[in-house]
Amino acid sequence: MSDLIGYYPHLVRQGIYCGIDLKKLAARLWKLDAMRGEDAVPEMRIRAARLGRVSGHAKIQRKIISLNLGDNELDRIIELVLHELVHCACPPYEYHGELFMRRIISCAREAFGLDLNTATLLDTDILHYSKRAYAVDERIIEAMKTAKIGERLRADSELRFESLPPETEQQIAEHRAAARSHLIDKRANHAREMLARWESKEKHAKRLVSKWRTKVRYYERRGS
Repeated sequence: MSDLIGYYPHLVRQGIYCGIDLKKLAARLWKLDAMRGEDAVPEMRIRAARLGRVSGHAKIQRKIISLNLGDNELDRIIELVLHELVHCACPPYEYHGELFMRRIISCAREAFGLDLNTATLLDTDILHYSKRAYAVDERIIEAMKTAKIGERLRADSELRFESLPPETEQQIAEHRAAARSHLIDKRANHAREMLARWESKEKHAKRLVSKWRTKVRYYERRGS
Protein backbone atom coordinates (compact mmCIF):
# COMPACT_ATOMS: atom_id res chain seq x y z
CA MET A 1 0.00 0.00 0.00
CA SER A 2 1.16 3.56 -0.69
CA ASP A 3 2.97 5.22 2.17
CA LEU A 4 1.67 8.64 1.11
CA ILE A 5 -1.70 8.44 2.83
CA GLY A 6 -1.47 11.90 4.39
CA TYR A 7 -2.56 15.23 2.95
CA TYR A 8 0.05 16.64 0.57
CA PRO A 9 -1.02 19.81 -1.31
CA HIS A 10 1.37 19.22 -4.23
CA LEU A 11 -0.12 15.74 -4.73
CA VAL A 12 -3.68 16.99 -4.27
CA ARG A 13 -3.13 19.36 -7.20
CA GLN A 14 -2.19 16.29 -9.26
CA GLY A 15 -5.38 14.51 -8.23
CA ILE A 16 -3.87 12.34 -5.48
CA TYR A 17 -5.76 12.58 -2.19
CA CYS A 18 -4.54 10.62 0.83
CA GLY A 19 -3.20 7.80 -1.31
CA ILE A 20 -6.09 7.60 -3.80
CA ASP A 21 -5.96 8.67 -7.44
CA LEU A 22 -9.17 10.69 -7.73
CA LYS A 23 -9.10 10.74 -11.53
CA LYS A 24 -9.03 6.95 -11.66
CA LEU A 25 -11.85 6.92 -9.12
CA ALA A 26 -13.87 9.32 -11.26
CA ALA A 27 -13.36 7.13 -14.32
CA ARG A 28 -14.69 4.13 -12.39
CA LEU A 29 -17.70 5.99 -11.01
CA TRP A 30 -18.55 7.41 -14.43
CA LYS A 31 -19.00 3.86 -15.76
CA LEU A 32 -21.64 2.94 -13.18
CA ASP A 33 -24.91 1.72 -14.66
CA ALA A 34 -26.78 4.03 -12.31
CA MET A 35 -24.67 7.02 -13.40
CA ARG A 36 -25.77 6.81 -17.04
CA GLY A 37 -22.77 8.91 -17.97
CA GLU A 38 -22.32 9.70 -21.64
CA ASP A 39 -19.20 10.50 -23.66
CA ALA A 40 -15.84 10.92 -21.94
CA VAL A 41 -15.24 11.23 -18.22
CA PRO A 42 -15.64 14.88 -17.15
CA GLU A 43 -12.42 16.84 -16.82
CA MET A 44 -11.28 17.34 -13.22
CA ARG A 45 -9.58 20.52 -12.04
CA ILE A 46 -8.31 20.25 -8.49
CA ARG A 47 -6.92 22.85 -6.13
CA ALA A 48 -5.52 22.41 -2.64
CA ALA A 49 -7.62 24.44 -0.18
CA ARG A 50 -6.69 25.78 3.23
CA LEU A 51 -7.50 23.99 6.48
CA GLY A 52 -10.34 21.50 6.15
CA ARG A 53 -12.42 23.34 3.57
CA VAL A 54 -13.95 21.21 0.84
CA SER A 55 -16.09 22.37 -2.07
CA GLY A 56 -16.93 21.45 -5.62
CA HIS A 57 -18.57 22.87 -8.70
CA ALA A 58 -19.67 21.23 -11.93
CA LYS A 59 -19.94 22.99 -15.28
CA ILE A 60 -22.50 20.57 -16.58
CA GLN A 61 -22.66 21.49 -20.25
CA ARG A 62 -18.86 21.68 -20.58
CA LYS A 63 -18.38 18.53 -18.47
CA ILE A 64 -15.80 20.10 -16.16
CA ILE A 65 -15.54 19.46 -12.42
CA SER A 66 -13.67 21.89 -10.17
CA LEU A 67 -12.71 20.75 -6.67
CA ASN A 68 -11.17 22.68 -3.77
CA LEU A 69 -9.85 20.12 -1.34
CA GLY A 70 -8.50 20.79 2.13
CA ASP A 71 -7.36 18.24 4.68
CA ASN A 72 -10.62 16.44 5.47
CA GLU A 73 -12.20 13.01 5.79
CA LEU A 74 -11.45 10.72 2.86
CA ASP A 75 -15.04 9.47 2.66
CA ARG A 76 -16.26 13.05 2.31
CA ILE A 77 -13.86 13.66 -0.58
CA ILE A 78 -14.95 10.47 -2.35
CA GLU A 79 -18.61 11.39 -1.98
CA LEU A 80 -17.88 14.91 -3.30
CA VAL A 81 -16.37 13.43 -6.46
CA LEU A 82 -19.47 11.28 -6.87
CA HIS A 83 -21.73 14.30 -6.23
CA GLU A 84 -20.13 16.41 -8.97
CA LEU A 85 -20.09 13.54 -11.44
CA VAL A 86 -23.81 12.99 -10.93
CA HIS A 87 -24.35 16.67 -11.76
CA CYS A 88 -22.59 16.12 -15.08
CA ALA A 89 -24.64 13.00 -15.79
CA CYS A 90 -28.00 14.67 -15.09
CA PRO A 91 -29.80 16.92 -17.57
CA PRO A 92 -28.86 20.63 -17.47
CA TYR A 93 -30.78 22.69 -14.91
CA GLU A 94 -31.68 19.62 -12.83
CA TYR A 95 -29.42 20.96 -10.07
CA HIS A 96 -30.31 19.26 -6.75
CA GLY A 97 -33.78 18.07 -7.58
CA GLU A 98 -35.35 14.66 -7.05
CA LEU A 99 -33.76 13.13 -10.14
CA PHE A 100 -30.32 14.18 -8.89
CA MET A 101 -30.95 12.75 -5.41
CA ARG A 102 -32.30 9.46 -6.74
CA ARG A 103 -29.32 9.07 -9.03
CA ILE A 104 -26.64 9.80 -6.43
CA ILE A 105 -28.31 7.36 -4.02
CA SER A 106 -28.38 4.66 -6.71
CA CYS A 107 -24.75 5.36 -7.65
CA ALA A 108 -23.60 5.18 -4.02
CA ARG A 109 -25.45 1.93 -3.59
CA GLU A 110 -23.90 0.41 -6.73
CA ALA A 111 -20.38 1.79 -6.27
CA PHE A 112 -19.90 1.10 -2.57
CA GLY A 113 -22.35 -1.71 -1.83
CA LEU A 114 -24.23 0.41 0.70
CA ASP A 115 -27.66 -0.52 2.01
CA LEU A 116 -29.46 2.72 1.18
CA ASN A 117 -33.22 3.10 1.12
CA THR A 118 -34.14 5.68 -1.49
CA ALA A 119 -37.54 6.55 -0.03
CA THR A 120 -36.08 7.05 3.45
CA LEU A 121 -33.27 9.25 2.19
CA LEU A 122 -35.61 11.37 0.06
CA ASP A 123 -37.56 12.04 3.26
CA THR A 124 -34.44 13.22 5.11
CA ASP A 125 -34.93 16.37 7.19
CA ILE A 126 -33.17 19.37 5.72
CA LEU A 127 -32.15 20.53 9.20
CA HIS A 128 -29.52 23.28 8.89
CA TYR A 129 -28.68 22.47 5.26
CA SER A 130 -29.75 24.86 2.49
CA LYS A 131 -30.85 21.97 0.26
CA ARG A 132 -32.24 18.52 0.94
CA ALA A 133 -29.61 17.07 -1.42
CA TYR A 134 -26.89 18.22 0.98
CA ALA A 135 -28.63 16.44 3.85
CA VAL A 136 -28.77 13.31 1.67
CA ASP A 137 -25.04 13.72 1.04
CA GLU A 138 -24.40 13.63 4.76
CA ARG A 139 -26.45 10.46 5.19
CA ILE A 140 -24.48 8.80 2.40
CA ILE A 141 -21.18 9.92 3.96
CA GLU A 142 -22.27 8.49 7.32
CA ALA A 143 -23.02 5.15 5.66
CA MET A 144 -19.64 5.25 3.89
CA LYS A 145 -17.82 5.86 7.18
CA THR A 146 -19.61 2.95 8.82
CA ALA A 147 -18.66 0.68 5.92
CA LYS A 148 -15.10 2.12 5.89
CA ILE A 149 -15.31 2.83 2.18
CA GLY A 150 -12.33 5.18 2.25
CA GLU A 151 -10.07 2.50 3.70
CA ARG A 152 -11.36 -0.09 1.24
CA LEU A 153 -10.71 2.13 -1.77
CA ARG A 154 -7.29 3.12 -0.48
CA ALA A 155 -6.40 -0.59 -0.43
CA ASP A 156 -7.66 -1.03 -4.00
CA SER A 157 -4.62 -1.64 -6.22
CA GLU A 158 -6.34 0.05 -9.18
CA LEU A 159 -6.93 3.29 -7.29
CA ARG A 160 -4.09 3.69 -4.84
CA PHE A 161 -1.14 5.91 -5.60
CA GLU A 162 2.23 4.26 -5.23
CA SER A 163 5.05 6.61 -4.30
CA LEU A 164 8.23 6.33 -6.32
CA PRO A 165 11.13 4.44 -4.72
CA PRO A 166 13.87 6.61 -3.20
CA GLU A 167 16.58 7.71 -5.63
CA THR A 168 20.06 6.21 -5.44
CA GLU A 169 23.08 8.44 -4.86
CA GLN A 170 24.04 8.01 -8.52
CA GLN A 171 20.55 9.10 -9.69
CA ILE A 172 20.67 12.13 -7.41
CA ALA A 173 24.12 13.06 -8.77
CA GLU A 174 22.90 12.64 -12.35
CA HIS A 175 19.83 14.80 -11.72
CA ARG A 176 21.96 17.51 -10.12
CA ALA A 177 24.41 17.42 -13.03
CA ALA A 178 21.56 17.65 -15.50
CA ALA A 179 20.07 20.58 -13.56
CA ARG A 180 23.43 22.39 -13.55
CA SER A 181 23.87 21.78 -17.27
CA HIS A 182 20.36 23.07 -17.96
CA LEU A 183 21.06 26.19 -15.88
CA ILE A 184 24.35 26.84 -17.69
CA ASP A 185 22.65 26.45 -21.08
CA LYS A 186 19.88 28.79 -20.00
CA ARG A 187 22.36 31.45 -18.84
CA ALA A 188 24.45 31.03 -22.00
CA ASN A 189 21.40 31.53 -24.22
CA HIS A 190 20.46 34.61 -22.19
CA ALA A 191 23.99 36.00 -22.61
CA ARG A 192 23.81 35.49 -26.38
CA GLU A 193 20.44 37.25 -26.55
CA MET A 194 21.72 40.19 -24.52
CA LEU A 195 24.88 40.46 -26.67
CA ALA A 196 22.83 40.48 -29.87
CA ARG A 197 20.50 43.10 -28.41
CA TRP A 198 23.29 45.45 -27.33
CA GLU A 199 25.27 44.93 -30.55
CA SER A 200 22.16 46.05 -32.41
CA LYS A 201 21.88 49.07 -30.13
CA GLU A 202 25.57 49.76 -30.61
CA LYS A 203 25.17 49.88 -34.40
CA HIS A 204 22.20 52.21 -34.04
CA ALA A 205 24.13 54.37 -31.59
CA LYS A 206 27.09 54.60 -34.01
CA ARG A 207 24.78 55.78 -36.77
CA LEU A 208 23.33 58.44 -34.50
CA VAL A 209 26.79 59.56 -33.37
CA SER A 210 27.88 59.89 -36.99
CA LYS A 211 24.72 61.81 -37.85
CA TRP A 212 25.04 64.33 -35.04
CA ARG A 213 28.81 64.68 -35.46
CA THR A 214 28.19 65.65 -39.08
CA LYS A 215 25.63 68.26 -38.02
CA VAL A 216 27.97 69.70 -35.39
CA ARG A 217 30.78 70.01 -37.94
CA TYR A 218 28.40 71.70 -40.38
CA TYR A 219 27.49 74.40 -37.86
CA GLU A 220 31.10 74.78 -36.77
CA ARG A 221 32.13 75.47 -40.37
CA ARG A 222 29.33 78.01 -40.79
CA GLY A 223 30.39 79.80 -37.66
CA SER A 224 34.05 80.01 -38.56
